[in-house]
Amino acid sequence: MGALTQNPPDTVLTSQGTIAKDLQVFSVVIPFEGAPITNQRASGRCWLFASTNVFRIALMKRHNLENFQLSQSYLFFWDKLEKANWFLEQILDTTEEPVEGRLVQKLLQAPVMDGGQWDMVWNVVHKYGLVPQVLYPDSYNAMYSAELDRIVTTKLREDALVLRDMVEKGKGTKEILLAKAKMMREIRMSHFLPIFKPQHTDN
Repeated sequence: MGALTQNPPDTVLTSQGTIAKDLQVFSVVIPFEGAPITNQRASGRCWLFASTNVFRIALMKRHNLENFQLSQSYLFFWDKLEKANWFLEQILDTTEEPVEGRLVQKLLQAPVMDGGQWDMVWNVVHKYGLVPQVLYPDSYNAMYSAELDRIVTTKLREDALVLRDMVEKGKGTKEILLAKAKMMREIRMSHFLPIFKPQHTDN
């Protein structure tokens, strides 16, 4: 009891004899594929890194490349934009719901979170394609995305209230859609989001 109260339980309960017997030495070495090793930094882009790391292996083999990396930030940008558009569409579809209700509050909670999954990867790649990282390198806001998410979320929440107010006041569909299009342009052109600018080379 004295040992458990003064030390971490994992340390006290670990059998040192078992550790000595199991040295974690393996006779089979898995070949290393895909260089360089990638780093998502302080962002929730693990799903994009996992996907692009799988994609690039086939490209590296096909073109005999020693080092190659696909741009995760490129897909990250389009994913954010698609999430913003989906959020505003859902706001328009739920204007009859109370803003304090569970459904609308859930939509407002985190409209552009970093996370994703395979079907989302497939959709964004199918729609926007892939580019090498050299053409669309990582940016600070992609590597440390918390502030980006906070700023864009605040903007989208403000836009949601504007759209709901327009519907409540009986504005026409065309006027509402024009307002939404303007909101999307502001999100896309915001300097907080990197803009895709291909770098031309002589090769």
